[in-house]
Amino acid sequence: MKKRFILFLLSYIDQDGIVLGTNTKQYMARLNIDTKVSEKFNYQLKLSGRYDDVNEPVVGASTVIGWIDRAVPTWAPYLEDGRYASTWLGFLNNTHPLAGVKEGKNNTEWDNLLANISAEYEILNGLKLKGTAAVKSYHMLKKVFRPEVFLINPKTQSATAQNVGGRALSAWN
Repeated sequence: MKKRFILFLLSYIDQDGIVLGTNTKQYMARLNIDTKVSEKFNYQLKLSGRYDDVNEPVVGASTVIGWIDRAVPTWAPYLEDGRYASTWLGFLNNTHPLAGVKEGKNNTEWDNLLANISAEYEILNGLKLKGTAAVKSYHMLKKVFRPEVFLINPKTQSATAQNVGGRALSAWN
């Protein structure tokens, strides 16, 4: 008397975020196999895996939202020559929401794999022996590129370094 139940699932998500430069791609798979070999013996195999690829601004989406909230409404984002403009009205602000989302790279990739096998044998009526073994694997790779970006004062043509979470950087872990 052999009975087998098999479940196989695949999933894919490709979603853009609400902030420019943010998106997520996610792939998932799952396999469950339950087998009843006899009245006394059965086993199960469960495999699941997931891979995520996430992009966001170098400083993070929440920081960019804060910069948008504090932006001066009369501030032009670009000079006529295409360089990023800084504000010269009121207070000096060395943050620029568009430069924060368009310049640089902040990518995180990770994968997660879980494998589980279990078996059960009924030795006597009501007395069962059960064993389980599992393996889990997790990897993460973070890639950050933070270029040096300058904001130009339209009145004086002086340059101020954009504050993008630190100095210029190119790093992978």
